[in-house]
Amino acid sequence: MPMTVKMLEELSGKIPENTLAVSEIVARGAAIHAGIVASRAPCDAGIKVDDSVREALGDVVEIHVNAHSLGIEVKHNGERINDVLIPKNTQLPKAASRIYRTVVENQQKVRVKVLQGEAHQADACISIGECWIDKLAPGLPKASPIQVRCNCGSDGLIDVMALDMTSGKMARAQLHRSSGLSDEEIAREAAWLRSITVQ
Repeated sequence: MPMTVKMLEELSGKIPENTLAVSEIVARGAAIHAGIVASRAPCDAGIKVDDSVREALGDVVEIHVNAHSLGIEVKHNGERINDVLIPKNTQLPKAASRIYRTVVENQQKVRVKVLQGEAHQADACISIGECWIDKLAPGLPKASPIQVRCNCGSDGLIDVMALDMTSGKMARAQLHRSSGLSDEEIAREAAWLRSITVQ
């Protein structure tokens, strides 16, 4: 997109290289990543890496970032919205917390639903998982504070904690973003690939 090229030029002060095809750029990036991983492997691991390559890539620092925002589903003026806790492109690992409020008098339980996406509406985002604090203290007033803490690791694990600040009751869940395919779907696709013959 021309806008992306312009933005990169404004940020860096240099004209971006755009003579390669997008698919080739992705392939080169994957090859560089593989080289970085191989250069950090012990010499006796059986991975053959030229010493000059090992030296050149040994000092490269990879930074993991959050590809999509992580938020909490909240009710606001009768609408379910995505309240972003960890914005996309945030360096990982990262933890963030926010205090939310119960919505009715004598609320018995609170659901903490973690969402992935940039949309304001909760329904337009992907649900990652949820945890519940139930059996809240009787007679809890409306707008009682519930602290929610979300921790996203560079390994893709999301640790969510919810604390009823009135009673001290807590719930915790560890969530993992799925890759989009179930184990059965992956096995089926792998079997299909093995069945293909090139003549």
